[in-house]
Amino acid sequence: MARRIPLLVLLVVVLSGCSVYRVSSRDTSLAFHPPKTSGDQVLYFEKIDRPYEMIGVVSVSAERDRSRDFILEQMRREAAIMGADAITGVRESDSSGPLGLRVKYQADMVVFP
Repeated sequence: MARRIPLLVLLVVVLSGCSVYRVSSRDTSLAFHPPKTSGDQVLYFEKIDRPYEMIGVVSVSAERDRSRDFILEQMRREAAIMGADAITGVRESDSSGPLGLRVKYQADMVVFP
């Protein structure tokens, strides 16, 4: 029994490391854009058919089994902090991490004139 406890602790640590996600953003604009108070204020468009200015890129690295709604919610929250009006052009990159269980998603953050 005493031998199983360290193995159980190790297993919990390894598996819990797989349950996190990471959100980051990169500002590509020189202009200041005031942050929004909520991710709900940031829209998602597959394609934008009106003028806009790209202000940066938001990235989410998460487990492959995370839903698209979860990924978009995390992107919209980060985009709100950066002052974006919308995100668009969501793309998925190759899997990473052990066994290819993680996927990186990126989207463009934009503001409307």
